Amino acid sequence: MNRTVTATKVSATGIVSRVESLDWAQIVNDLDAYGCAAATGVLLPEQCRALAALYDQDGLFRSRIVMSRHGFGRGEYKYWAHPLPEAVATLRCALYPHLAEVANRWNQTMQIDVRYPADHTEYLEQCHEVGQIKPTPLLLQYGEGDFNCLHQDLYGDLVFPLQVAFLMSVPGEDFTGGEFVLTEQRPRMQSRAEVVRLEQGARREMSGSQFEMDDLFDGAFANGAEVEKLAEGAMLFRCFAAAEAVAIFQTVQQIAAISPFRHMVTPGGHRMSVAMTNCGRVGWTTDRRGYRYDPLDPDNGAPWPAMPPALRQLAERAAALAGFPGFDPDSCLINRYEPGAKLTLHQDQNEKCYDPPIVSLSLGLPARFLFGGVSRNGCLRRVRLESGDVVVWGGPSRLAYHGIDPLADGNHPLTGRCRLNLTFRKALA
Repeated sequence: MNRTVTATKVSATGIVSRVESLDWAQIVNDLDAYGCAAATGVLLPEQCRALAALYDQDGLFRSRIVMSRHGFGRGEYKYWAHPLPEAVATLRCALYPHLAEVANRWNQTMQIDVRYPADHTEYLEQCHEVGQIKPTPLLLQYGEGDFNCLHQDLYGDLVFPLQVAFLMSVPGEDFTGGEFVLTEQRPRMQSRAEVVRLEQGARREMSGSQFEMDDLFDGAFANGAEVEKLAEGAMLFRCFAAAEAVAIFQTVQQIAAISPFRHMVTPGGHRMSVAMTNCGRVGWTTDRRGYRYDPLDPDNGAPWPAMPPALRQLAERAAALAGFPGFDPDSCLINRYEPGAKLTLHQDQNEKCYDPPIVSLSLGLPARFLFGGVSRNGCLRRVRLESGDVVVWGGPSRLAYHGIDPLADGNHPLTGRCRLNLTFRKALA
């Protein structure tokens, strides 16, 4: 059954009082115990219908994402533009103080120094000070057979560790199926999925992950990426950069327009099957004279393109999450793999100092990553890397041998018939 409402303004009447009347003690207990909590009756049916009806008014939104174009699933969503609908803005302001208390207590327990202000306006000011000015509340629309793949979200350096989802439609009347799925990543155990039944106007608070939801808080959210330990000092963060993949791919295209990809030659005269370029203060190169870092692109004699701040910040976040705070990369080697291309086992040892870690980001076609020990003959792991995965290795694993098996043919919705790998290093002393 389809419902249509013509509306340009959605009333916020009663939202604040209904938020305040919620059983917050139970909500907090559920968040602590399960990482999620549900509540009903926050939005009235007429408010839900009115919000959903705004989807076709493109002037109210800043961006539209068709999920199938990016491998996110099937369906679409739109990011609200400023000014936000009154109901959405009121929800954020009313919910935020309660959730900030939870977030601050969690950070204190985990000995994380970050604290969130009690007032939502003050938190927005902090976001704007670091350049996070775009509104992130969004509205999703699904048709028959549509779905949203499991994923996590991260929009910037400032991270708020809780998200809230509201269901706008009526289960059993407007749609069937379309269950809301949450997964829990459990250390050293199998992940556990939970299927949650939501009612119209009901909300679900979650730590970290977004699925079928209407985001409420500007800034950024915690990245609940699945973590795998490859070795001591080596961590794999699944889907860490998935939400930023499109922007990163566009950035790589801009870099390659200045310093195009090329197949370098090893000191032994072998033409590498992987095409390469760089950005940063220096770039990694190889020719008959040897392996080295050079501030100039040998193909055109000009400096390598500067490393974009967004790429640097992504590498810094991943390194910090892996236990290497303060990472300050000055070089990013970008490899392009086409079907059949490979990278033989090697160590990264052309840097001046081995204290900083290596941060490696995958985009596009999946690849089989080889990761061993500090001896070429050591035990070797083969790990499948997907688009958006990030691997960090340092400390006792800094000089671990690693490589890529020959790339299998395929077609990725973002990169086509290739895989891109961005490797961030601190090359200079």
